[in-house]
Amino acid sequence: MFDWLKRRIGASQKGALPPEVAAMLDRASALLENDDMQNSLLPEEVRQAIVGGTSCDTVPGARGEFGHTSDNPIPVNGPLGEVLYLSHLRTAKGVPLLFHRMGSAAALLGGLDIYVDIYEVLPMEKGARSELLFFSMYHPRKSHLAPNGYLIDRSRDPGNEIYGVSWLVEDFPNALDAHIRKWQMESLGIPLSINKVRTYLNGSPFAPSPPLPR
Repeated sequence: MFDWLKRRIGASQKGALPPEVAAMLDRASALLENDDMQNSLLPEEVRQAIVGGTSCDTVPGARGEFGHTSDNPIPVNGPLGEVLYLSHLRTAKGVPLLFHRMGSAAALLGGLDIYVDIYEVLPMEKGARSELLFFSMYHPRKSHLAPNGYLIDRSRDPGNEIYGVSWLVEDFPNALDAHIRKWQMESLGIPLSINKVRTYLNGSPFAPSPPLPR
């Protein structure tokens, strides 16, 4: 699983890596930052629907509180966009959020019946309570806005890039680190550090949850 890649890799360290590993890291890094590259990996039918959607910060015809209601979902570019948007979302105090997708719900936007995705989010701090955020995934890019009570941290943290997944996690947030590892391998093709998630869940970055069944 290349667990040694979990450490922070600088330019000098990266030069000592095998070329194929360095190339995988370059690709993963580009994929994490580039909407067009993310969209290019989608199945063609889904890609066409997403790139043909409205490029916007709020969905036209939306009503209610942004992100907090199904009638005003956060526009993003597909399931990958949902995960990456949420991985950069922070509480007002700058705390990252653990998250998973609970399912979908019908909504009425601009006179059209659509489905929005529902995510449960949980701040990584003692005593925090979870809440729901809503997403519309048929857009070519992610919104630049954050829901009320949150902010977007656009910086990159090689110590922990991804904080959740685009599927349901039973008994959330237990074993979320194992789910994130599975998501990384399926979506990025390489394991990236999840030290902060493991420390929060299991008490140590060296205490992984058991791997998920294949």
